[in-house]
Amino acid sequence: MIRTVEEVTGKTVPYVVRPAPRVAIPQPGRLAVRKLRDRLGWSPQYPTCATIVTHAWNFANRVA
Repeated sequence: MIRTVEEVTGKTVPYVVRPAPRVAIPQPGRLAVRKLRDRLGWSPQYPTCATIVTHAWNFANRVA
């Protein structure tokens, strides 16, 4: 995610890598989207992290 933000914005994101608080934390995001797609035929409007970050960056930098 950090790399995606840096690529989209052209800025360096300061961060610190720390150990995970727990081992084997499930990744519900991917599974939830798959369930929604399979059961309801729903798919996200913005399918990739890069698309989401790009839209957010453009919104945050729009001229009022």
